[in-house]
Amino acid sequence: MYVSFGPGFYNRPDYQTPERELVNLFAEPANRYRDDRAFVLLPTPGLDAYQTLTGGSDIRVMGHQQGVLGGDLFVLHGTRLDRINTSNVVTEVTLDSGTALADTDEASLAFSNIDEMALTSNGRYYTYDGTTFDEVVVDASLTFETVVYLDGRFVLIPTNADTFYWSDVLDVDTVGALSFATAERKGDDLMGAVVQNGELILFGKDVTEFWTSTGDANLPFQRRTGASINIGLVGPRAAINVGGSIFFVGQGTLGGNRVYAMQGYQPNPISTPAIEEAIQSLSEANKRAIKAWSYTQDGHSFIGFFLPGVGSFVFDTATGEWHKRTSATGHICQQVQFWNGEYIVGSSQAAELFYQRKSAYDEDGGTITRICTVFVPSNSAVPCYNFIVDAAKGVGNGDEAAPSLTLEWSDDLVSYANSRTLNLGASGANSTRIFTTRLGRMKPPGRLFKMTFTDPNLYRIDGVRINERDI
Repeated sequence: MYVSFGPGFYNRPDYQTPERELVNLFAEPANRYRDDRAFVLLPTPGLDAYQTLTGGSDIRVMGHQQGVLGGDLFVLHGTRLDRINTSNVVTEVTLDSGTALADTDEASLAFSNIDEMALTSNGRYYTYDGTTFDEVVVDASLTFETVVYLDGRFVLIPTNADTFYWSDVLDVDTVGALSFATAERKGDDLMGAVVQNGELILFGKDVTEFWTSTGDANLPFQRRTGASINIGLVGPRAAINVGGSIFFVGQGTLGGNRVYAMQGYQPNPISTPAIEEAIQSLSEANKRAIKAWSYTQDGHSFIGFFLPGVGSFVFDTATGEWHKRTSATGHICQQVQFWNGEYIVGSSQAAELFYQRKSAYDEDGGTITRICTVFVPSNSAVPCYNFIVDAAKGVGNGDEAAPSLTLEWSDDLVSYANSRTLNLGASGANSTRIFTTRLGRMKPPGRLFKMTFTDPNLYRIDGVRINERDI
């Protein structure tokens, strides 16, 4: 009996339903291989070392803009801002005036179309023109959550306020005391902002509004009437623009959290109940700390949402399916930039940067644990004579001469009481069959199988077969 992999990720422990784990693997439609197989599972990329930065702590925020400030990558880690050029030379950007940078998670970067950069950190607003790095005090009573850029102006989102401020045109240093507007439809505090197609999307805690750029010197932004939605944002960095589409973790006045994809002015939920349960189980502080990130690979666009203490849930726009990213070393994606022809990942544990590469089979020497599960239904007690894995075996970097997988199974659908180690074959060998026999008896409603891969090899997993006569 052939059992295809179900797509996505599903785990509802409160209801003791069979989990469907897909960790550090993603699903791809398999009709290019065999019509009777719904999905194959492919590995997520690993990490190679890029830079260990001096001083500071974890990577708080990264950013760059093509053609601005040399296209250099700016990295804020701890209390230090570094500038990295395309020759990989690191230079510290030292503060000329103002309050020293504080080591908190609250930070954002924005760039203009000339040599201007704005940074918010610990509620303060800093500007950089390639020479001078200063703090700009707009109002001593204000702290700022986020900065974005639209049509020549930097737009600042204050903390715990329903107003937003803007700079003068092409003048990052000048933000007038009267250069502000109020989110009009509902007086909830603004949480964050994203720019899309010449519009400013203002996320409140309960309501999201859309503001257009007017070109008027005194009132450069105007709310688009009738375009607001009754969904807010859980945290300042929980929204992202990917290829002109907005993805965000929302919250509403009736409670509950969901992940949405914005089409025009219509938010469409894309999260599963299991992912929503994981988000809702977070503390309010950890919900606020959710970070959105993205990358593309082989025709897939991946949108990740980093949940503190959990890992990242990743949505694949090519398939509409989810998988989970975790990290044993703590370097899991939460800051990702495509820069200088590579994806750069910032560590959440140290002042370290990594290349994210499909050709990397571990995390700079750290183990990547890849997990997939498959549920085999059974209406009666029947023997399980054998278990066969259909996969591309032993393909890797040659460091692991005899890679293997751990097979576990559960009959109560909660705990795994049985396990075996299966050899995948010598590195480069593709003809070895992966199977085991005499696995006892399955009983209703069925058996849950779990496969775990930890060796630094590249796998393609097509599916499994149960009780085959000819092996």
